[in-house]
Amino acid sequence: VDLENGDILLPIYFKAKGDKYYRVTVLRCSFDGSTLRYVEQGNDLALESGRGVYEPSLVHCAGKFYLTLRNDTAGYVCVSDDGLHFSEPKKWCWGDGSDLGNYNTQQHWVAHRDDLYLVYTRRGANNDHVFRHRAPLFMAEVDKATLTVKRDTERVLVPERGARLGNF
Repeated sequence: VDLENGDILLPIYFKAKGDKYYRVTVLRCSFDGSTLRYVEQGNDLALESGRGVYEPSLVHCAGKFYLTLRNDTAGYVCVSDDGLHFSEPKKWCWGDGSDLGNYNTQQHWVAHRDDLYLVYTRRGANNDHVFRHRAPLFMAEVDKATLTVKRDTERVLVPERGARLGNF
């Protein structure tokens, strides 16, 4: 995410030597047109499940920063006021609290005006024949107050036609 002052917020994932799980953090970097310089970093986000959390995607929308994280068993979401210090990871769910069905693949954001959308894959879409359910690609609006996905807004963004699309 490019900030108004020219700084860049760069989400990364890492695993320190000897660690079992990947972690995510966001770096604030300055950029003078030729050199990217580390300035500071936010809190580490961790989940002691599968391989941890990795492949983060960051967006700024309506005055807040949102981060979505990959995990082997589910996708997770976090929110921040400053883009560096995020809430604990929360499993992606529908607005009614039921599991979104996303797992072991990336998710990405679309921000349009003050509306926020998640692009993802999931189970339960007659796609059991597709490796890790990585097609079709869906897009749905995110309820920013509850950090849940609005089921009635879900649309197929890219249909399943034999290709795996989840690590888009």
